[in-house]
Amino acid sequence: MFDHGLVEETRALIAAGWAEALRTLRAIGYDEAMALLEGATTRGLAETRVNLRTAQLAKRQRTWFRHQVGATRLDAMLGERELRARALAAVSDAPRAR
Repeated sequence: MFDHGLVEETRALIAAGWAEALRTLRAIGYDEAMALLEGATTRGLAETRVNLRTAQLAKRQRTWFRHQVGATRLDAMLGERELRARALAAVSDAPRAR
């Protein structure tokens, strides 16, 4: 995110008058980029914080999905062919809505 323009995007949004909206949003990445631009943190600490918040969000999402009826977990690291095969198998095995 930081290598691909997050700080520049955040700077442009602040310049356009969206600073308060960004603060209210509490979005991963924007909070840290704003702190970096304000001089409240370093890039290294901001990146570490983004990584931590992302991992925490992913854990909450996994927990939520684990309790959803009919959810099938697919590992994106399987590779394109295997992932496609498993996704198609999950869809074809799923009960149909009437």
